[in-house]
This record gives sequence, structure tokens and C-alpha cells, in this order.
Amino acid sequence: MECQPTVVTWTIIIDGFCKANQLKQALACFEKMREFVAPNERTYNVVVNGLCKARLTSKAYEVLKEMRDGKSVAPDLVTYSTVINGFCKQGEMDRACEILREMVTRDGIAPDVVTYTSVVDGLCRDGKMDRACEMVREMKLKGVEPDKFTFSALITGWCNARKVDEALKLYKEILTSSSWKPDVVTYTALIDGFCKSGNLEKAMKMLGVMEGRKCVPNVVTYSSLLHGLCKAGDLDQALDLFRRMTSKGCVPNVVTYTTLIHGLCAAHKVDAARLLMDEMTATCCPPDTVSYNALLDGYCRLGRIEEAKQLFKEMATKSCLPDRITYTCLVRGFCNASRLEEARFLLENMKTAAGIDPDVVTYSIVVAGYSRAKRFVEAAEFIQEMIARNVAPNAVTYSSLIDGLCKAGRVDHAMEVLKNMVNKRVEPSVGTFNSVIGALCRLGDMDEAWKLLVAMAAHGLEPGMVTYTTLLEGFSRTGRMEIAYELFEVMRKKAKKSSSAANLVPEQAFSALIRGLCKAREIDKAMAVVEELRSRECEPAEEDCLAIVDGLLRAGRTEEAGKLINSISKVGL
Repeated sequence: MECQPTVVTWTIIIDGFCKANQLKQALACFEKMREFVAPNERTYNVVVNGLCKARLTSKAYEVLKEMRDGKSVAPDLVTYSTVINGFCKQGEMDRACEILREMVTRDGIAPDVVTYTSVVDGLCRDGKMDRACEMVREMKLKGVEPDKFTFSALITGWCNARKVDEALKLYKEILTSSSWKPDVVTYTALIDGFCKSGNLEKAMKMLGVMEGRKCVPNVVTYSSLLHGLCKAGDLDQALDLFRRMTSKGCVPNVVTYTTLIHGLCAAHKVDAARLLMDEMTATCCPPDTVSYNALLDGYCRLGRIEEAKQLFKEMATKSCLPDRITYTCLVRGFCNASRLEEARFLLENMKTAAGIDPDVVTYSIVVAGYSRAKRFVEAAEFIQEMIARNVAPNAVTYSSLIDGLCKAGRVDHAMEVLKNMVNKRVEPSVGTFNSVIGALCRLGDMDEAWKLLVAMAAHGLEPGMVTYTTLLEGFSRTGRMEIAYELFEVMRKKAKKSSSAANLVPEQAFSALIRGLCKAREIDKAMAVVEELRSRECEPAEEDCLAIVDGLLRAGRTEEAGKLINSISKVGL
């Protein structure tokens, strides 16, 4: 008599396929099994778990429903918890919460701390902190006490939501009311939260607290701190921390090294970054594409193109494939160095040899490079190529071409590109308008410049001080002082409403108005503007003072002219 495999044997085989990520074979085996023997609760749970791990949670839920609708095997706490966790990991929180309710109301199964924590963690990852806290309250009402994983999820969630104070509050509550001691995950989340909110002093203090409580920082803890310090430009402290980390036996990983390389390159210390990359290789931590990209970008931004090219070649010898960012960095380097033919060749190589599609950033860099070189036909051709390859040009792409045309005095063409840009439903930026307004003002076409100011409002854009200053200079040069003075009033009101230094009326605007008023023989107004400038503890430029002196002399006000000359001499002009 032939011996048939038992349900236990079938389940072991199915579980083996699932663990080996051979889900197709596992499901085929599951179907074959049912021809000979009925699956039990354990078999179903193995299949459900395999489907969830493969991110096929909807199919896992179908299996759960099959169990629920059948008569032999009903879903249990493990089945429901697995499916709920699967939906949480896929970010489908509404479905996860819905199945949690089904579990209780339909099958009368009480969720445990694992089930609830999966939902709390998912809500935190989704940024839904209010709902996560509500879920914790529900847990407690049902007599389920949160554990360290629940608390860690909440603290990490608050930190990711940039609400570190809430995370710290919870941390302090845990210390006083719970037997659970915060672990390395909790402390790392708090440290990372402080770093992301720019509070490095508190981050370093928390590291001290962590070590004082005999909780050993890991490579993630140190890497978070290093990232915060590098971002703040505090390289000395970052390098000190790195040495401290290694002296304590914590081995840096590729993320740690890359963080420091990026920080050094941002501070233009590419030679030190290169040495650090060599150290990576020597310590059996080979640089990855991200590491190479950081250093390559550092070389390019300093105009050290030959070294960047050499590094690009080195990547191939280390079996480290360049990605879109690698090519984009090098294309930017070539364009900034006016080596446009090399940029074009690399772009072609990127598309053909590497099989990497340039994105809007790559193309915009090339368009900007050709526009700066006044090679506008080719710049426009690249925009057409973008469209043909289904890469939509954005405001930066068009603005680069517009700015180049304006600087070359080809304002009519710039206006055409602006019109085309709007027709394609690409919203111009304030900078786009500023380029064209500046060009029109230089040509003295103030009526067209004013129309563009009005158009900015129609596009929902608020002119900045640069826009107003450009217009004020234009109207002052063309003798239209009434409008120039009105613009100055608008700028003053704007400055009063804001405490930002960016919204202070620039000295350039004062200067333009003073010279314009003097030219229009409105000397008293010009002198009033000078006094206002001095109230800001700024002295007028020498040219402005000479314009006023000239105006006073022309008006026969020699005594006042003499006094002004004396005051100019006292401040060293």
C-alpha cells in the first residue's frame, strides 16, 4: 500500500518553499495537497505568511476569507495578525484597520499586543500620529499593555513627524511609569529626530544620556549624528565623533563613510574626502555608487573635471555601476566648465551604452549650459528631444533658456519661449519673470515690463524685492519718477510687514531712486530718501552723493551743497 504524505509533511514542504522565496512552487504544492489531504490551521497560516512576505496581501486576505467561509478550519489570531501586518507594511492602513475590526466583530478574536503594534507602527509610518495614539488608548482599554515595540514605533513616528518634543515627552513618561528601558532603537530615533530638527546640542546630549544608561550606540546611531553634524557644516565635531566611534569598536558602514564624504565635499574638502574613500577600501568596506557620486559631484563643483573623469573610470574597474545621478553630476561638471561637446557625448553614452534615460534634471542642466554659451538653437533642440522622449520640461528648463536669451539681448525670443511655456501649462517662477523684466528694463521698454508685473499676479506669484528693484531702476532711468516712487512705497510697506532680511528694501533701490529724483530736479525728495537710508545706518554711495551735490548746485543751493560735501568727507567718501 502506497504511503501518502501527511498534513504535517505537506506543511513542512510548503513552508520550505515559502522560506526559499519560491512562492509559485509553494502555492502549487498547496493546491496539490488538497487533492489528498485537507490543510490544517498551520498550513493555511504558512501560505498566508508567504503571500504577505511577497507583498501579495490581498491574495492572503482571500485565503483568510476562504478559511472563514469554510467549515473545517477557521482563521485564528495568527492568521489575522499576519494579514493585518501585511497591509500595514504595504501602507494600506484603512484596509488594515478594517480587518482589525472584522477580527473582533465577526470572529470574536481579541487582538494581542503584536496585532495592535503592527497597526500602531503602520499608522506612525504613514504619519497618522493622532490615529496611532488613539489605537494605543484602545489597546489599554481592552487590557492590552503596549510593549517596547509599541513605544518605539510611537517615538520614531513623532520624530519622523518633526515633533521631537512629543517623542521626548513620551520617552520621559516611559522612564517614570514603565519597567521597560528604552533601547538603542528608541535612543537612535530621538537622536535622529533632534538632528533633523537642527537641534544638534540636544542630539549630542541624548547620546551622552544613552551611554550613561549603559545602552551602547550602534552604527545607525552614529551615522544619524554624523549626518546632522555634516548638514550643519560642523565637520570638526563630525570627524571627532567618527574617531570616537571607531575607537569604541563600532565599525563604520558604507552609509557612515558616505555621509562624511558628502559633508567634506560640501565644504570643498574633496582631497580629504578622497582619502576617506581610500580608507573605506582599505577597511574592507567598498564604496558604493552613492559614495562615488558624492565625491564625483565634489570634484565637478570645484571644476576639477579631469579628476571627476578619472573617478568615473574607476567605478567601472570596481564593478560599481554608474546611475542617473552619476551621469547627471558629470554632465553638470562639463556644462559648468563650458565643455559642451563632452557633455553631449556623455549624454548620448548615458542613453545608449548605459541604457539610462536622462530625467528632467539632466536635460535642464544641458539646456542651461547651451543657453549660457548662447547656443540657443541647440538648447531648444534638447527641449524638443525631451518632449519626444516623454520627459516633460519644467520651469527650470524653460527659465534657463529664457535667462540666456535675455542676457544675450534677444528679448523677443525670450517672450516667445515664455508664451510657449505657459501654453504648455508649465507655470513660470518669479525668477523666470525677473529675467524678462530685467531685459525689458535694460531696453527701456517699461510698458512691457509693467505688463509682466501684472501677469505675475495673474499666475499667483508675489513679486520680490529683486522684481521691484529692477522695475524701480528702469522707471528711474527713463525719468518716470512718479511710478518709481510708487514702487518704492510698495517696497517699504512690504518691508514693514516682514521681519525677513530678504524683504528689506535693498540699497540698490535707494540708489536708483536718489539718482532718478536728482535727474528730475526733485532734490528735496532725494535728500529725504538719503536720510531714510542713513536711518538704517547706511551711507549713500559716492555716485548718489555727487548726484545730489550736482542737483543742489544747479538749483543754486550752494550752502547746502557745501554742507553735504563736508558730511561726505567725514565718512570718508
